[in-house]
Amino acid sequence: MKHILLVVAALLSALVLTGCLSPGGDTISEQKYNAHTMSTQGLDMLYVKNPDLKEKIVSAAGYGVYKDLGIHLFILSTESGWGVIHNNRTGKDTYMKLYSIGLGPGLGVRDFRAVVLFDNQQSINDFINSGWAGNWQANAAFQFGDVGDSAAVAAEIMPGVRLYKYTVNGVVLQATFQGTKTWQNDKLNK
Repeated sequence: MKHILLVVAALLSALVLTGCLSPGGDTISEQKYNAHTMSTQGLDMLYVKNPDLKEKIVSAAGYGVYKDLGIHLFILSTESGWGVIHNNRTGKDTYMKLYSIGLGPGLGVRDFRAVVLFDNQQSINDFINSGWAGNWQANAAFQFGDVGDSAAVAAEIMPGVRLYKYTVNGVVLQATFQGTKTWQNDKLNK
């Protein structure tokens, strides 16, 4: 019975999370504006926790900021979200979607930001065009507005790509192996 409940909970989580794959807005212009607003706010939040990252992001080949919702139920975890990748060399923005599933012990729900830092042009191209990554991660956070705290620790998710995650709202304690697929948001990239 426990296994059936776990599978049902994971499926419900996946269904809920698939609704989090695009920025809000009635028009493409509004959705792009909301993506850029989220990106700017996400970077500002990261700089508060890690001010030394501002120089690294400016000098990197590019960066991406994602708005994600993650749910971790006992042994399964899912995440979904959307974001924008900015190429510092060309000035081009690429709008993206993300879905992730993981295995490992934990419990929690959180709204978080994922900031991806690219070392070179090849890593940007590989991430945008392939978008598969797998990594071990551990998260502990209790954050509701200004109350609580969360960490923003970097992990290399593929060659030349570092990932920083930090909780905006939610509570989570988990240690998982996470597989993530990102892909281009065709509607916004036209």
